[in-house]
Amino acid sequence: MLIVVVALAVLFHDVNNVSTWTCVDITTDNVNCGYCNGVCPPDSKCVGGKCICNNSGRPWCWLGCPDYNTDSVNCGTCGKSGGRCVGCPPGMLGCSGGCKDPQSHVDHCGSCFFQCPPGVPCRNGKCICPAPLTICGWYSPGCKDLMTDPLNCGACERVCNFQGKTKCRNGECIEDCPPGQIGCGVGGCVNPLNDNQNCGKCANSCAAGMTCRNGKCEGNDGCGPGQKLCNGLCTNPSNDNRHCGDCGVACPVGKNCRNGACS
Repeated sequence: MLIVVVALAVLFHDVNNVSTWTCVDITTDNVNCGYCNGVCPPDSKCVGGKCICNNSGRPWCWLGCPDYNTDSVNCGTCGKSGGRCVGCPPGMLGCSGGCKDPQSHVDHCGSCFFQCPPGVPCRNGKCICPAPLTICGWYSPGCKDLMTDPLNCGACERVCNFQGKTKCRNGECIEDCPPGQIGCGVGGCVNPLNDNQNCGKCANSCAAGMTCRNGKCEGNDGCGPGQKLCNGLCTNPSNDNRHCGDCGVACPVGKNCRNGACS
């Protein structure tokens, strides 16, 4: 027996520091039951190298000592589900620790082990969150705002993570664009100051030969629609007396440029 204990002790202690080794009786030691560091639950004791529950005289079950008369997931024996285990009155469920009322118990709300978040009551088998929050989740339920929560947007577990839409607003997934950009559908986030397909606003495309500059479609010469670059300046040849119809065509004195012609 000592050889076994020492061999196990080597696994858990510094082999170069013999002073840390301790010989124990693994058949009766509550903190080394059956093997080193095999700790028995508070409501059990080590007998023959096994943790035996005080309430039933049986080995522990799922790291605990259930009441086999009332526990619906350990009904009569470890691991046997029984719904309403023998011993619970109608309307009650045999959950861990005894019979529970699923209509009002915050740790077994609606069913065994469904826990309401801290401070949230259970009424009629449902966790009631303060308005406008809604209970979401199973393994770790919580009160969520379906209008703003990107992990529960519009409905529980509806996650915003497609086409750049990672933000929730009014229950709808929208683009979470950086400063200076806007969300434009499948195009994702764009800069409306220089995007030829979304110039100034979404879906405002610049015509062929035009470029988006500062949110406006301009010619590749840097001039706006209907303008022309003359002597380094953008001008409108339809009404410029100095460049009427074309660069350098000046209207005579007494005539004005109208629709690109001096008259």
